[in-house]
Amino acid sequence: VVAPVVQALLPRTIAEWNNSGKGPRVAEATVRRGAALLLVATALLVPLVPLADTWGILHWVSGHRDFALVVVLAAVGIGLNGVVRLVYGLMLAQGRAGAAMRAFWIVLAFAAVLVPALTHLYGIAGTAAASLAVYLALMVVTARSALTDRRQVDRAASRNGPGRTHDAVVALGVTEFFPASGAGEITGGVEARAFYLARYFGPERLRVIASRTDGSRWEYASLGSVPRRLWFMATAFARGLRQRFDVVEGSNLVTHPVAWLLGVVRRRPVVFFYPDVVVDVERIDGSRTTRSLETLLERLVLRLPASRYIAPSEAVARKLALRGVAVDRIRVIPCGVDGPLVERLAPPTSARTTAHDLAVIGRLVPYKRVDLVLEAVAELSETFPDLSVVVVGQGPEAEHLAAEARRLGIADRVDFRGFVTEHEEVLRVLATSRVFVSASEAEGFGIVLAEAMALGVPYVVADIPAFREVSGEGHGGYLFAPGDRHDLARGLEEIFGARPDEYDRMSRAACGFARGRYTWEAVAQATADVYDELTRNRRIGDKGVRDG
Repeated sequence: VVAPVVQALLPRTIAEWNNSGKGPRVAEATVRRGAALLLVATALLVPLVPLADTWGILHWVSGHRDFALVVVLAAVGIGLNGVVRLVYGLMLAQGRAGAAMRAFWIVLAFAAVLVPALTHLYGIAGTAAASLAVYLALMVVTARSALTDRRQVDRAASRNGPGRTHDAVVALGVTEFFPASGAGEITGGVEARAFYLARYFGPERLRVIASRTDGSRWEYASLGSVPRRLWFMATAFARGLRQRFDVVEGSNLVTHPVAWLLGVVRRRPVVFFYPDVVVDVERIDGSRTTRSLETLLERLVLRLPASRYIAPSEAVARKLALRGVAVDRIRVIPCGVDGPLVERLAPPTSARTTAHDLAVIGRLVPYKRVDLVLEAVAELSETFPDLSVVVVGQGPEAEHLAAEARRLGIADRVDFRGFVTEHEEVLRVLATSRVFVSASEAEGFGIVLAEAMALGVPYVVADIPAFREVSGEGHGGYLFAPGDRHDLARGLEEIFGARPDEYDRMSRAACGFARGRYTWEAVAQATADVYDELTRNRRIGDKGVRDG
C-alpha cells in the first residue's frame, strides 16, 4: 500500500506531468500495474471461495494458520496495493490526484484503527476480517472514482486549447466479433455495422479490436460463455492500451466497459453504439441466471459516463432516455445496406424470378418467433398448398423449429439453410424470394428489412417500433400485430393474392423508400461527424495521436 502512496506524494504534480506530456503515460502504467496485482490477488483467493460462506472461511482460516492464513493475508495485501494503484491511476487520468490522496488517507486511517482493534479483540480471525473490510472499502473507492461526473470526463478528453485543427480522427472500435474475411461472414447487425464502417473508414482511421469469426459457430449468451468473454475483455483492454487513437467506441454490453476504461485511462472521448436496450425486455436468450447477469451488466453499463451514445433508431433512443441517458448525448444514426451490391442483385421488377415464396433471415432464437411464421404457413396450406419457405440462420432453436415443421406437416416445404457464409449469397437468397417475413418481437433496427426493401422485396413484419420506423409505417409491405398468427397469415394472403401490378407497386414503394435512405456511406459519414464533434480540438500527427 505504501509504494503508490509515496509515488503520489512526490513533488512532481499532475500539472507538471501534463505539461511534460508524461501524465497519460504515468496514469496508464499505474493502471496496468494495479490491474495486474488485482488479478494476482483474485487468483490467490479464488481457491478458498468454495470452502464455505464468508464466516466459514474465516473459521477455516483460523484452524489452518500454517497455509490459509498466509494465502489470505498475502492476497489481501497484494489486492490492497492493486486497488490503490488502480484508483490512483484512474484519478490521475482524470486530473484528480488530490481527491485520490484524500480518499486513500481516509481509508488507511480507518485501517490503522480497525485492524489493531479487531486483532486485540478477536485474534487472527479479526485481523483477516479487518483486512477484507479495508479491501472492500478501497474497491468502493475505486467504483466511486470511476463513476465521476460526466462533464469532467469530457473536459479531460478535450483539454487542448482552442483554435487547434486536425487532419483526420483515428478511432478505435472494440467489438466482440468481426468477419474473418472480406466476404463478410456477418452474424448480426452489430457485426454488419462494424464490417462496413471498417471498409469505409479504412485501417488508417478505424482500428478494430475483435475476435475474428467465419460465422460457422456462434456462441450465445450463457454461463459457459462467461469465461471466454471475460478473457476477451481483458485481452481487448491490453490490446487497446497499445493503440493510438482519438476516440474509442464500444458496440455491445461486453465491449462497452472495455471502451470506457480505455477512454478514461487514455483521456479520450468514449462512444457507445447501442443496438438495443434489453433491460426489462424479453429478448435475452439463455437461462434465468444468464438473463439476470446480462440485465445487471446493462444496468451498470448505463451508469458509465460515455461521451456519446449512437442509437440505430428513434425507438432505441427513447429507451436510452427512459433509462436516464441525457438526450443531448444521444445521436440517432440508422444502419445501412450495401448499395452497390443491392443494385447488382436486384433485377427489374418485370424480370424478377423467385426461387422461394418466403424468406426468413436471422438468428434462430426465441424472440425472433420463427415458430409463428411456420404456424402461419401451415394455416395457409389449403389456400396456398405449395407455399415454400427458406430459413437462413443458426441458433439454439434450429432443432426445435425443424421438429415444429414436421409436426405441422410442412417440413417438405421449409428449407433450413443454416448459416450462409458470404453476405452476397444471403442477399441473393433474399432477392430471389417473393416475400420477406419477420415475426421478431424485439429489434433495435432491422437491417434485413432494410435490405429486403432496397431489393424491392415486399415484406410482412411484426408491427414493433423499430420495424415501423425502418419501413416508414409500412411502405411496400404489411405490418401485423406482434404474436398474432392469424394477422400474419392475413398479411401473407394479401400479398400472394395481389395482382401482378399491385405486387409491382409494393415492390417499387419499398425500393423507393429504402434506397438512398439507408446506405453504409451515410452511416460512416454521420459516425465520423460524431467522432469529429468530440475531437475537434485535437491534432493528428504522422505517428498517431498526440496532445496538441
